[in-house]
Amino acid sequence: MKNTIKILFFAVLVLVAILAIPSFCKAVDADYSMDLQYDGNVVAGEEKNANAILNMGQTVYNKVKITVKVSGPATPTLLATDSLGTEIDIAQTGQWGNGFMVGGGSSNVTAIRATFPKAGTYTITLSLVDMDNNDDIITTKDFTIEVGLNLTMSIDGKTETKYLTAGTTFESLNVEDPTKDGYTFAGWYTDAEFTTPFDETMALDENTTIYAKFEEKTATVPEEPENPSEEPETPNDDNNQTEGENKPAEEEKDDTPKTGVSSYVGIAGAIAIISLATIMYIKKKNA
Repeated sequence: MKNTIKILFFAVLVLVAILAIPSFCKAVDADYSMDLQYDGNVVAGEEKNANAILNMGQTVYNKVKITVKVSGPATPTLLATDSLGTEIDIAQTGQWGNGFMVGGGSSNVTAIRATFPKAGTYTITLSLVDMDNNDDIITTKDFTIEVGLNLTMSIDGKTETKYLTAGTTFESLNVEDPTKDGYTFAGWYTDAEFTTPFDETMALDENTTIYAKFEEKTATVPEEPENPSEEPETPNDDNNQTEGENKPAEEEKDDTPKTGVSSYVGIAGAIAIISLATIMYIKKKNA
């Protein structure tokens, strides 16, 4: 009895495997492939033109669609235009088309305008599925897209832009301090009014503009002589006077009376005369 149950159980497993093999084999059609092509760097916030290419095999599928799955630091915008001229964001709808025929060995190119709002690593999975057979996968492929950012440095009215990958710090770039004649560099700021200093150790994940601040140099103090005890030579006016220059005019004679010994002698004489006159007047009066 136990052996019979084991045999039946093994037979069921074999039957399930046999039924699953066709579905598994049909999951990916080797004659079909998908590609996503674009040129140059992808910058956060900037629209990028790309082409989604479906290479078809000889097998004909009457009703298919392309599913779109996106993972990353933010939801991008993937705009495609259908045969009627309607623009569709296939990142939002999650699919492209709704039952078109493929096959015959040709290629189908769909233009896409992609915008990634934030820098980082994104994965876009494109799958061609057979709608007539429970959305069985005909072909599928993952595309990894590195989205970078632009760092713009504003230096005295001029700008310089560098492309950076997400997570890069300004400090790691080892950028030399800018220079300006008559000024000293006073650091990087996040605004043109120089109110907020820029953190050079911060990992960048979006487009950033920084501004270089300059401060006017102060006047320098004259250097002291090497030997302070040495006094500078006084120029000789006689030797330095050039020919034809007039010599200083002689000082004018001062007629103002001098107050000295002669003044005191005159005062003493006046006092003696007054005293003598007073004595004579007293004697005369007494007589």
